Amino acid sequence: MKRSIFMVALMAIILTACAPTETGTPRIASLGSHQDVPTAEIQDIGADDLKQYDALLITKDYIEKSDQEQLKKQLNKLDMPILFSDFDAKSAPAFLTTDLPLADIDMPERGEIQMMHKGAAVFAIPDTSKDTLHELYEKIARISK
Repeated sequence: MKRSIFMVALMAIILTACAPTETGTPRIASLGSHQDVPTAEIQDIGADDLKQYDALLITKDYIEKSDQEQLKKQLNKLDMPILFSDFDAKSAPAFLTTDLPLADIDMPERGEIQMMHKGAAVFAIPDTSKDTLHELYEKIARISK
C-alpha cells in the first residue's frame, strides 16, 4: 500500500514538473507605437520608470526621427531586451553596433520584430501572429529574470 501511494505521489510530481509553464504577457515600454504588441508608450529612455518594464520596443519611425548617435549610446547602456519593430529590411544588430545611420543599413527579411540584449541579437520573429508573439514573450521572460 505504501509503495503504491509513493508511486502515485512520484507520478504526480513528475507530471507537474513536465507541465508546460504559462508565460504571462511581459510589461513592454515603447518608443513609438506598435499595434500588434501591447505596450506602454514612453517619451524617452531616460525615464526612471523604465525599470518597471521587462523590455523596450522601439519602432523604425521613432529611430528615423531621433538623434541616432545619442539613441545608440542610450540603448547600449540598457540591461533589458530591446525589441526593434518594423525592421523587416533593416538590421537591429547593425544599427546598434556600427556608426551607420539606419537609412544606410539594408538587410532584407530580417524579421518583423528583432530582439537584442546587451548588444547581441538573440531572437527575431517573422510576423506578429499569436504563436510568434507567445515565443517572443517566452524569450523576454528568460532574459528578464
